[in-house]
Amino acid sequence: MTDPPESPTADLVPEEAGVERHSIRRNIAQMTGSQAVTWVLATVTAVIVPQFLGTELFGRLQLALSLWAIAAVFTALGTSLHLQLSIARHQREGLALIGDVFRVRTYAFVLAAAAAAAYVFAFENDREFAIIMTGIGAASLLVLWSEVYQSVFTGLERLSVLAFVDAAGKALTLVLTLLVLTIGWGVYGVVGVAAGMAGLGLIVFVTQYRRVRPSGAIPRTGRLVPLLKSSAPYMAVTLALTVYRQIDVIVISRVAGDRDVGWYGAADLLAGSLLFPTTVIMATVLPTFGRLHSEDPSRLRDLVRRTFSLLLLVAVPIGLGAAVVGPEFAPFLFGDEFDGTGTALQIFGPVTILSFGTTLLANVALAVGRARFLALMLAASAVITVVLDVFLVPWTADRYDNGAIGGAIAYVITETGQFVFALAVITPYLVTRRWAWTSVRVLAAGGVMVAATMPFRNEFFVVPALIGALVYPTALLLFRCIDAEQRSMVANLLGRGGHDEPT
Repeated sequence: MTDPPESPTADLVPEEAGVERHSIRRNIAQMTGSQAVTWVLATVTAVIVPQFLGTELFGRLQLALSLWAIAAVFTALGTSLHLQLSIARHQREGLALIGDVFRVRTYAFVLAAAAAAAYVFAFENDREFAIIMTGIGAASLLVLWSEVYQSVFTGLERLSVLAFVDAAGKALTLVLTLLVLTIGWGVYGVVGVAAGMAGLGLIVFVTQYRRVRPSGAIPRTGRLVPLLKSSAPYMAVTLALTVYRQIDVIVISRVAGDRDVGWYGAADLLAGSLLFPTTVIMATVLPTFGRLHSEDPSRLRDLVRRTFSLLLLVAVPIGLGAAVVGPEFAPFLFGDEFDGTGTALQIFGPVTILSFGTTLLANVALAVGRARFLALMLAASAVITVVLDVFLVPWTADRYDNGAIGGAIAYVITETGQFVFALAVITPYLVTRRWAWTSVRVLAAGGVMVAATMPFRNEFFVVPALIGALVYPTALLLFRCIDAEQRSMVANLLGRGGHDEPT
């Protein structure tokens, strides 16, 4: 009797000694539960904060977050991905890098903090924004250290710790955020909660790592220069990606204003939350991608095909559904003051389908050693985004009184280009007649869902959502979009069927 074909939920356990790795099925199950909870909690938090702060103050907070997100790239120096993949391939050699990673990150943060202070002094010289930047900076340092342990647990393929910290942290963050906003601490309270929760998360990670670390001494390398050289390609990718994702906020703040930044930031926040399924799956399979690239490239290609198939089935209803309910959903969440967010979310929705694909292709590129290509593609996208924003944001601000629309359109253009280019260069083996025909049928099922829900788009958003939840699976079955392999994949994901696998 032969084993069934590999799937994104099959168990792949390495033979090397050390910390026992959890199976892909177990990791996905744990991360799915965690991400479902955190998605709800993060969405509720995202709804509450803008309502209390208003568009302009929320826009200021978003600007501070964007600036520190860019600074975080220079403080992380690409060490997260390097550490994660190093541990996935060779546990003890990778774990020996932990101390060096902490050192280079701390040194880099000192320089980044000085640069942030100079920016505030030169361009945003007011007391309120300076306090916001200081608080976010403190949280960023604690997160910077926590990310080291996140990379360790991901490389060890033991995601239960990450799932617990994420879910518990989001729940406590929501409670504390509600408390500080209710008692009137405003944006300072929100920033304080972020810093406090970052510190608590770090303590939990340190405690959990001490419980699972391999027995015996793990020597430190003490070689910072080789570490920086090995991490440089990953830093380039992270820098390009961060600039690409955050540049819209900065450009809109310069050419439109805080109100439009608030609209765009809220829409981007909601659109980003829709990506949680791909976040779960990619966090689980990236270390496996890296290991299979060296051990069995044919299994890697098969795993990529199956992962893409799974992501497409999930992405289509999420993206098209957001486009249908966005205009009503955003004002319902944030209030009438955020009516411009709904229009931007309507544009963000369909491109979310491509974002699922580009996320997968980017992770494959990292796993197979194409980080430099990925960095160049993202850097080019960031430059194109700036050019498009400079023209589109003022134009949509003048024509529609909503500069956020211009930022959303620019994102659609660049994300489409990235998907097509990466598909051709990184995974040309995906492009087959069978792949194309399956994709067309899944998109057609999504089209049927849109046709069924559009007449109800002005109703309470739950109504079209429920209709879509009934129509889309039915259309998938009618169009025969789910074959035996995909049914087995879903059964594995849900913990049913499949073969007995080690844990």
